[in-house]
Amino acid sequence: MISAEHRPLRAVAPHTSSPFQSAAVVEHVLTELTAAHADFTLDDLMQGRIQVYSTVDARVQRIVSDALEHGLERYERRHPSGRGVVQGSIVVLMNRDGSILAETGGRQVYHGRATAHSDFNRVRQSLRQPGSAMKPFVYLAAFRHGDFTLETLVPDEPISVPSGSEMPKWIANYDGRFKGMIPIREALAESRNAVAIWITEQIGIDAVLKASRSLGVRTPLQRYATTALGASEVSLLELATAYRTIASGVIAEPFVVRHIVRDSSEIRTGGRTSGRVKVNRRHGARDDSGRAAGCRASADRDSACPRLARLSDSGDGKDGHDQRLQRRALRWVDLRRRWDHDRGTDRVRRQSVASARRKPAGEWRCRCSRK
Repeated sequence: MISAEHRPLRAVAPHTSSPFQSAAVVEHVLTELTAAHADFTLDDLMQGRIQVYSTVDARVQRIVSDALEHGLERYERRHPSGRGVVQGSIVVLMNRDGSILAETGGRQVYHGRATAHSDFNRVRQSLRQPGSAMKPFVYLAAFRHGDFTLETLVPDEPISVPSGSEMPKWIANYDGRFKGMIPIREALAESRNAVAIWITEQIGIDAVLKASRSLGVRTPLQRYATTALGASEVSLLELATAYRTIASGVIAEPFVVRHIVRDSSEIRTGGRTSGRVKVNRRHGARDDSGRAAGCRASADRDSACPRLARLSDSGDGKDGHDQRLQRRALRWVDLRRRWDHDRGTDRVRRQSVASARRKPAGEWRCRCSRK
């Protein structure tokens, strides 16, 4: 005790938080503000006649911005040829209502120039092929069709699609092998390309497009069989919204403006949900308004789309990187929501890493995170 009293106190530097920075958030807020309220102008905001409150969490935003910068730096060290041309974007959504917790549309400094709110926002404006991240939409469409369950046997066999020429295009799996008849559970967990194409042929590409639209994909998708493998382009925000809908079962448009204050009166904007996602004809129900209610709401302990989430323990671990990411995404969607139930902090994060020259230099990733 005496020695402690005579020990000198160490000076602690005062904590100074870095200012909030996100050109993508500013761009998105201004776009949403003017789209929803034509009578409001940027002048109203700058002159203080209105106050706009966003859904963004400053702490999450700083973490996301730092993660993107450090992640791209590490990528450039591994791939020196991509130095100076690699870009990326990240968006974090709240599962229960689609509110945007963080949004980064690109690097903070690119080619020696700091980004501004008028710059290209890759979260909303960039269209890229989702690849295997599209496959859960195919299986959701199959479950809705009513003839498929997780245990239904499907053929993992050579299959071809029209290529626009006399010679068809033969579809191969990542590992170059075909397993024959396997359960749908295994086919999705291992991201078997041949099965996704076969299912699309059975239910029709229009069923896949309809399921994608119901999950929040607004960009028109091509009516090609290879759309089931992610050949059509979508935005990062649309893909994140689709996975958020799968995770929660709640249909809601993403929004970044929480409310607006003008003349001491509050104007609420975002946060409207429009129903639940239907899983299939046998298990899907509809409420009095006719809206689909087949999946459970995000407040339930079980995953909103159990037919997709119960794939978490499947797979032999020998498939490729994209397949492992997809299986891990489904596992985190299920388990993280269970752990976060009491805290209500379930979130879906998606990120994209790609070359600014429009060459694929990375992959789409999906994770759920919690405090």
